[in-house]
Amino acid sequence: MANPSALAFSYFGEKVLSRYHRKVDVVEDLEELLKTSYSSEHVGCLSRIGNTGAKDLAKILKSNKTVKFLFLKWSGINDKGAKHLAKVFHSNETLQVLHIIESNIQTAADFANSLKASSISLKVLNLEGNKLGDLGAENIANALKDNKSLVALCLAKNQISKVGAQHIADALQVNQTLQNLDLRSNHLTDFGCKHLAKALSMESNPNTSLIILCLNSNDIGNPGAAYLADALKLNKSLTSLSIHGGPDTVIESFGANKLVEGLALNFTLTELNYKTLNLIPPDIDVKIQKLLRRNSNKKTNEFLETLRSDQKIPWNRSRLMFVGQGCAGKSATVRSLLGQTFNPNWDSTVGAMVSDGEISTSPTWGAVSDVKIDHASTFAARIMNQEATRRRMKDVITSEVRENGSKILSYAKNMKRRISRNRDSRNRARKILVDIEDEGNDESRVENSRPQFYENEIVREYDERLIVNAGADSMNLSLWDFGGQTVFYSMHHIFLTKTGVYILAFDMREFMSSQTKAVKYLSFWLNSIKLHAPAAPVVVVGTFLSDIDNVKDIRFINVELDEVIKTITAQVVTNEGEDLIIFPIDNKTGEGVDALRMKIEQVVRADPVVDQEVSMKWILLLDEILSKRKSSSYLLLKDVQRIAKDVEISTHKEFELALSLLHDRGMLIHLTATEILKNIVIINPQWLIDSLTKVIRDDILHRFNEGEFARVGLKEDLKRLFEYGLASRDILEYVWDQEQVDFLLDLMERTLLLSKW
Repeated sequence: MANPSALAFSYFGEKVLSRYHRKVDVVEDLEELLKTSYSSEHVGCLSRIGNTGAKDLAKILKSNKTVKFLFLKWSGINDKGAKHLAKVFHSNETLQVLHIIESNIQTAADFANSLKASSISLKVLNLEGNKLGDLGAENIANALKDNKSLVALCLAKNQISKVGAQHIADALQVNQTLQNLDLRSNHLTDFGCKHLAKALSMESNPNTSLIILCLNSNDIGNPGAAYLADALKLNKSLTSLSIHGGPDTVIESFGANKLVEGLALNFTLTELNYKTLNLIPPDIDVKIQKLLRRNSNKKTNEFLETLRSDQKIPWNRSRLMFVGQGCAGKSATVRSLLGQTFNPNWDSTVGAMVSDGEISTSPTWGAVSDVKIDHASTFAARIMNQEATRRRMKDVITSEVRENGSKILSYAKNMKRRISRNRDSRNRARKILVDIEDEGNDESRVENSRPQFYENEIVREYDERLIVNAGADSMNLSLWDFGGQTVFYSMHHIFLTKTGVYILAFDMREFMSSQTKAVKYLSFWLNSIKLHAPAAPVVVVGTFLSDIDNVKDIRFINVELDEVIKTITAQVVTNEGEDLIIFPIDNKTGEGVDALRMKIEQVVRADPVVDQEVSMKWILLLDEILSKRKSSSYLLLKDVQRIAKDVEISTHKEFELALSLLHDRGMLIHLTATEILKNIVIINPQWLIDSLTKVIRDDILHRFNEGEFARVGLKEDLKRLFEYGLASRDILEYVWDQEQVDFLLDLMERTLLLSKW
């Protein structure tokens, strides 16, 4: 079994930093780093900067739009320095992870107040090894009651006692977003456990979000174990609990037996770290391990059953199409939105470029690897999350009804019911323990009756991190960056869809110098979008902001464009923050990118299409199709139909609906105008784009090697292709490597890109 603190370590461990951070020693070095590298997202090891350094650091971060991960250790910062850093939360909307370790923060009053801000983006806060005490814990706890962004909080080694634990417990009964809480190496004692146990129970105002709780080295003995065991009987969210260690107290047979009773009625906890000095008898330890394995196997079986089910939830996937004139900065905008480095030498896009992005929590997006083929596991985890939330809410309502109803009972009757419930729970626990002992080594084994395709293509295994990371608010995007040279305009209509969000980019420098030309290109794209996607939102983006002299020029561009967009006004997304119809950005400095990213995300989330419910089977179909990309860019329709049958998509109607959805979301291309086209499913859209752009291309920007064509006897064919637009069968077969030539010819003919001569 994995170490119970492994998931917590993924949030708070220094190994995370060592993989990603840019190490600097003084604030001046940080400032220089951020000036020279826009992509410096992870910065760490600013040791011994003190309060003055914290003030300088806060000043830098206030305007910085790139740093997402900041690690400070032995910084010498106290409450005064923390006050400076706290101000960052009000203006910086990119910082996601903050570690201030082994410093001198005490009350954290200003820090806590900033955590209450609704605009805060911080997800992980680590204050390990400070001097918060109970007052600091109270301040942080009060902030948790209002905070909606934190998913992980570490207050380890902060001299917190049972008093501070009660404040934190009170906050947990209000907060429903925190998933990971680390309180190890404090002085909570058994009484602190009692407060936390109450917050985790389902009796009244329960916490239903906490998944990981670490209470190691807190002087927890048998009573504390008993309190937590009682909570486990009712709690349905915790999956990992650590309560081992302490200088003066240990958990012995009595406490371990209580944990056994609690686990017998708990079906969610899969990791429990409780051993100290081997004082627990082996037979009790065996019972605990069996119950944990039972829960783990139950989760695994639930995961596999979900994968095999026909359950439906919104897919949360959309498609972004970046269009506009050539060299307007579309590719740079895509890279900026994905948090990638600005590259001034980036080549212009040939035809179009397709990439994937993922939104976990605003405002950060992340690029998704091309090799990712396991969408189904995340989708199944989201279904499990949704189902668990539904069950917990049902229990909360039932508990509230029971509690409110009990108020009309006499005290004696109420006590009688409580005693009866306790007796029933003990009896159920005894029965479960007897069953566990009778089963011997055969307890709750994982089902092996999986459909054959699981074995052949993709190995999927349940991992608790799937549940932690598969938030209901996560989104996935297909980003299509269309080449802006005029020669490519004739082929774009093949790939433009009715749904999704259009990002129309233009160079504001050119607008100021050649307005007529700029308006011509913008009008062309606005009319094209209106024709192909009359209901799709359009975000107009002006690039090269740093080269525009003043605000008046921005206002001038805005006024002029207001006239241009009149025919499509209802589709254009407005920039309310700046009272504009455009979003001015600079991809080199990052200015305006965050506002654009947040607006696009807002628009995507508001799109009704995103809420369309999709079957688990359809996502399995997608994964099995994408797994074939390693060996091919397309599949025959009959092969896709066979895969659909394997994942139990049984009707032809459902199969066509699934293919249509995957086409609309940009995951594949399936055209149905002719039998030749219908018989091929393009599972790598980039292949089709690249194939077409071997014929339709800008001969100046994207020239072929004439010597290569001369060597194979096609020099004259190449000349006729680019001078007269005449293509011989020989040259088409050569540039297409004799691959699916009939399909490509039929496609070009049907889409009016080619006619027979």
